[in-house]
Amino acid sequence: MSLSKGHRDELYGSGLTDETIERAGFFTESDAIRVARILNWNRGKPARRLLPALVFPYPDARGQQNGFYRLKFRANRPRKGKYESPAGKGNRLYLTPPAIEFAAEPSQPLFIVEGEKKALAVGQLGIPAISIAGSYGWQIGRTDKEKAEGAPRRLLECWSHLALRNRIVVICFDSDPILKQGIEHGCAELIRVLTADCGADCRRMYLPLGDRSQGEYGKLAVDDWLVREGSEPFLELWRRTIAEDGGQQSIDEYRAAMVHNRSEAVGKPGVFIDESETGAGKSYADCVACSKATDSLIVTDTHKNCDQVVDDLAAHGVDAVKYPKLDSETCLKHPEAKRVLKLGLSIVGSLCLTCPFRDDCEYHRQSDEAKESSHRVATHKRATMQMLTIS
Repeated sequence: MSLSKGHRDELYGSGLTDETIERAGFFTESDAIRVARILNWNRGKPARRLLPALVFPYPDARGQQNGFYRLKFRANRPRKGKYESPAGKGNRLYLTPPAIEFAAEPSQPLFIVEGEKKALAVGQLGIPAISIAGSYGWQIGRTDKEKAEGAPRRLLECWSHLALRNRIVVICFDSDPILKQGIEHGCAELIRVLTADCGADCRRMYLPLGDRSQGEYGKLAVDDWLVREGSEPFLELWRRTIAEDGGQQSIDEYRAAMVHNRSEAVGKPGVFIDESETGAGKSYADCVACSKATDSLIVTDTHKNCDQVVDDLAAHGVDAVKYPKLDSETCLKHPEAKRVLKLGLSIVGSLCLTCPFRDDCEYHRQSDEAKESSHRVATHKRATMQMLTIS
């Protein structure tokens, strides 16, 4: 098995040395039948435009190849990305040589990233680094029924090779000026499970944003940063992250700090990320922050929760208005409105303009009231469909 010049150059582009590449055993696969066999595809094979593929063999806890592979195709598959794991085999952790060497030593902080190349780039610095296959790729897959029933998330079996209790665990995803809810939620859940189930001391490490001269504005991966800036800026950030006080706080201290941080963020540019768990006091902190802001927009998942937010804000002296729910009480042509929405059309453009009840429409009255309010509350669905902003 050999590695093509194109794939070797790609690995060089991530800062990997020949020694790292050879030890990892990466190889190029151009045969569609062999690729299908590696991916455990019982039917079909990859299209010619996807090949050749770069193959990442996975090591076991002793550093020997365990028969599990991930592939990177030359192009994206329809409705999927370039990376692919074997069908029906679940996910695995990718362990770099330092992670294997220090697997049983919790005194050595552990670095977690998405992507084998990134993990190896960090591992070359002697840091125990592992890779997960996506922001949720650290867990055993759950069925739709299990998700609906609220079944707990469980770590992959291969986590058992790592001593995690009282170990500093640093999670570092690509920097991105656009906050992606799924990625942030997957990371927050990983932190919650590692902390609650394994007793790990988890930290987030945020990379600086990239710049326009380097391609897509703002996005930056750790291997790209290491190649561009050298190891010292990364190591400085690494040392600073693991030196942070990860000690226990009382819930009152934690909530007081949350309120302070929320209040300090009011009026400042940027994205404020809160990874605290349910029940930590985020809603209370939001109310305090809104009482100091001239205008605000809070989004939550359901209309019931919108009502609760409005009540909570009122208790803090903030007069907020929620956007209305579209139902038979607010819209006299509700059945027609539901059909219009199902077709993906605008209710206002398709139905409201000719509606005989427009002048006395309760839905429009409540919507206008919300639009004119300085403090508004909306569901996630409305906010994403109408791109609501603070105005």
